[in-house]
Amino acid sequence: MDGSLELLCFGVGARRFAVDIQVVREILRPRPVTPVPGAPAGVQGVFNLRGELVPVVDTHRLLGESAPSDPPADAKFVVVRAGGSTFAVPVDRLFDVVSVPLDQVVPAPGGEDPDRAVVVGMFRREEEGGATPVVLLLRAGRLFAGGHDAGGPRR
Repeated sequence: MDGSLELLCFGVGARRFAVDIQVVREILRPRPVTPVPGAPAGVQGVFNLRGELVPVVDTHRLLGESAPSDPPADAKFVVVRAGGSTFAVPVDRLFDVVSVPLDQVVPAPGGEDPDRAVVVGMFRREEEGGATPVVLLLRAGRLFAGGHDAGGPRR
């Protein structure tokens, strides 16, 4: 395969994830979130971004990670424009932007249907000290859609 992907890598809970940098609109310090009664369980609420109400997904819940009792000092909101919507993805920590050759990305189990899967691929990345953690490649638009799927519990 030729080509590569430019990906923003971040941590949520104990795992590492990445999204295509092209969908990232901006990165912010966390802001107060207003809960919205009746919102899908995958949506924490909304915040005001220069006059635009931006939904905030419940990243920990959607990715199967335990939420910390207190937000980590490095926590950020990654504001994404994907699937026709703008929304914020809270992350515990940012790592960096990496260029990953397409031939190093392998399909994720259960990612055969990219229109429904949140995790669509995986890759390993080398770090200082020789560690090579697995990074899960997310389809950003499914994070927000995941909070809207019919049949899910509502707040």
